[in-house]
Amino acid sequence: VMLALPDDYTPGPVRRVPPGQDSDIFHPNDVEPLTAAFAEAFPQFEVGDLLISLRELNLVAVLDPDRLEFKWMGYGPWIRQHDPDFTASGRIEIYDNATGRGRSGILSVDPATGDVQRLHTGPRRGDFRGGRDRVRVQQYRGRRGERERV
Repeated sequence: VMLALPDDYTPGPVRRVPPGQDSDIFHPNDVEPLTAAFAEAFPQFEVGDLLISLRELNLVAVLDPDRLEFKWMGYGPWIRQHDPDFTASGRIEIYDNATGRGRSGILSVDPATGDVQRLHTGPRRGDFRGGRDRVRVQQYRGRRGERERV
């Protein structure tokens, strides 16, 4: 990811990097390759392209690992997201931490149109919390009959 950024890139004034955390200014927390099983649903991408999550930038992107070029990027409405996944529907599902809004949930974005839908909102503050509650996220996805993780 760092190689795909301009040489003169520095974090903007919108997101302050706390002292002592300047070595983790992006906080990458997930990388998932597009597999042949889902490639047909994403004609704008190729098998092997990488779906990445950069939490500190509220950024989910698809990266061509050979050219080191971004093919698609989306900023929010998710905040401090984790675990984006390609799905058979041609959409990307994202766990939204919703930091500061009090309700985490699962969002779905269509990278071809930019359409974002909220699939689930936790019933109370802290319903899901990153990896600690990954089982609940997976149970939710399983109830919908879309257990499409790679």
